[in-house]
Amino acid sequence: MNEPKRPFPPAVNAEAERWRQETFDPAAAAHQERKPFVTDVGIGIEPLYTPADLERVGFDYLRDAGFPGEYPFTRGDRPGMNRTEPFVVSAYSGFGDAEACNRRFRKLIEIGTEQILVALDLPTQCGYDSDHEMSTAEVGQVGVAIDTLADMELLFEGIPADSLKRIGTLGNSIGPIVLALYAALGEKQGIPWSRYTVNLQNDPLKEYIARGTQILPPEPAAKLAVDAVAWCVGNAPNWSPMTVCVNHINSGGAGSSMGTAIALANARHYLNLLLKEGYSIDEVAPLLHMFPDERHDFFVSIANLRALRRIWARLMKETYGATRPEAMACRTTVYGPGQGALAVEVRNGDEEILDLVRAIDDPVTRAAVSAERAFLAALGGGCQTPAGALATLQGATLTLRAVIVDGNRRVTAMEQGPAMDPEALGRSVAASIRAQAVN
Repeated sequence: MNEPKRPFPPAVNAEAERWRQETFDPAAAAHQERKPFVTDVGIGIEPLYTPADLERVGFDYLRDAGFPGEYPFTRGDRPGMNRTEPFVVSAYSGFGDAEACNRRFRKLIEIGTEQILVALDLPTQCGYDSDHEMSTAEVGQVGVAIDTLADMELLFEGIPADSLKRIGTLGNSIGPIVLALYAALGEKQGIPWSRYTVNLQNDPLKEYIARGTQILPPEPAAKLAVDAVAWCVGNAPNWSPMTVCVNHINSGGAGSSMGTAIALANARHYLNLLLKEGYSIDEVAPLLHMFPDERHDFFVSIANLRALRRIWARLMKETYGATRPEAMACRTTVYGPGQGALAVEVRNGDEEILDLVRAIDDPVTRAAVSAERAFLAALGGGCQTPAGALATLQGATLTLRAVIVDGNRRVTAMEQGPAMDPEALGRSVAASIRAQAVN
């Protein structure tokens, strides 16, 4: 392990040990810690971190943290981050038929949404038309039903493709089909592909281990997915035709850190297929996004984002020989799933706790708390594309209002401070230690 260039004074170690023995240990003996404090992969969380801990793990500031917008991109893929470019406010939404869903989209845009990610119903995701027998009782249930280009046109009626910062959907097993629908939509609206951006998940490999909408065996499924990337290289290099997903792997039981590792392996497989087809890493790597996900631990969220960008940068440069910064800078999308906005039930006779629960049970409070937790973690980790998904228009409205005022001022980002620094927690010893451990 490389030693840092400027080691910290030995006195820091000695004083930290003194504090542990004389101050913390007696207090912990009198008042036992509530539970074992560990990360999602079982790494113990110390009660205190000092600069000496950075030396212990071999942390080198220039090598491991660096600066925003520069290799290894630990602190963000752009120099100013949210200080100069506020995060994109995205809504993941879809239900019923195209006409009803179009009305919802218009309302979401009216209250400040800048990116629409279309939730497709399961028959559409699995390649079935709505009138197929396998679609029975599933049409329009967890997303909108899209059977034809006419449905796509109706879905975006009155919503020009270039009026939003991004449009997109999942389409993990039908990536090229969905890509073709978005390309045809632009043609129908008379908008060149260069004037709007499409963001697809298009990650079939994680369907086999976490979600279940796979259609083809893994090998042809992966080939179909990378065909969408290959088309974009020559026709729409400003699009994002593949977002490699941690979200479903995490929710499927892997946990966020292990899920990130699995998703990185999937990303490498897709890249390897594209390289075998003759594309260069500098052509294809900038077209991929990563979709990290941690739903509970604030600092694990931040550590995973920072470690993911550093690992990606080093893989691209050292393993694949990338030379373009755009290929080495991992672009990420994060997600507030809305579970924090669900009502809670606590069986506890403590009136103070019940009063707190009653306050949290208020829908406005729940929506605001859920939004702030997700977005603050994303901002602290240096991400610029948070997305949110809530089941009702009321929930979506409340969440958006928690982070937007007057359509452009981000309350969470600007009033609570994280956007004042390009990557606010770069100065945090605890965040750096955890990111080093994940790495």
